Formats: sequence, structure tokens, C-alpha cells
Amino acid sequence: MREPDFEGPGGKAWNIKSAIPSPTLASYLIYAPYSHPVWPYKWLSIIHLRDEPGIDPPTKYHPEAEYELILMPIDPEAMPHPDPDEQPFMILVPPDVMEQFHGITDDEVKEIGAILIQNVIAGLLIPDQDWRRHWRKMLDQIIVFIKNRYKETG
Repeated sequence: MREPDFEGPGGKAWNIKSAIPSPTLASYLIYAPYSHPVWPYKWLSIIHLRDEPGIDPPTKYHPEAEYELILMPIDPEAMPHPDPDEQPFMILVPPDVMEQFHGITDDEVKEIGAILIQNVIAGLLIPDQDWRRHWRKMLDQIIVFIKNRYKETG
């Protein structure tokens, strides 16, 4: 397995790059041993919700939705030590976190993914369903920060 792209007191994370074109804008494998005793590996993906040829139309939970963040636990029996370069991951349902949002660009979404991962590996954001409301709050705060930063700098 390759070295993690992010590492800190809260765990490790690998940036997942796929050669397959898809609506995915940011994707990470997370190892956060403190997050759950049974499911320490998670998969974080942020996608756009635009129509894509050959793919079923996305489900939007509100008309303004442009992006969706999803955090899924990885099945420890099927993949006890998943490799970031061997996909697909065997995931469990339901997702730990699933949030739709709007009002930013694809590049800003990629930045949001990196900021979220940095907070996870710092131990400030727990990748588990018990922390869903914290994920939403952090996501909203990052969006406001990004929008205000670009307003100030032009």
C-alpha cells in the first residue's frame, strides 16, 4: 500500500484518483481507528449532481442541490485493510453521513474535501454516523468561509 496523502493524530487518508470519468470530484480512503471499534476504514466521496450521459439522473433532496457528500463505512470482513488503489471498496449501508449542498464551484468542492479530510486526520471531525450533525455544521462553515474569502479577494 502506498504512503498516505494525509496523516495526523486522528488517522490517515489517501486521495483516490480514478481513471474512470464520473461525477466524482473528491474521493478519499480514511483510516480513523478512534472513529469506531469495528469500522475504522471509511470512504468519503463528493460528487456533482448534474445529469451525465449513460448514468441515471441523480436524486436531489432539494431542488437547489448541486453536490453530494457521502461517507460510507467499509466492510471489515470483506476488506480488513483496504488498499486505496484497489477499488471498488466493499461498503456497508446505510451511509454514516450523506449531505447535499450548493452554491459553489467544482474546484471549491475539491477544496472542501481536502479541508474535511484535514479535520478528520487532526481528530477534530469524527467519521461516524454519531457525528452527522457535526459534519453538516462543518460543511456549512467551510462553504461560508470559501464564499467570503472569494468576495474579499475578488
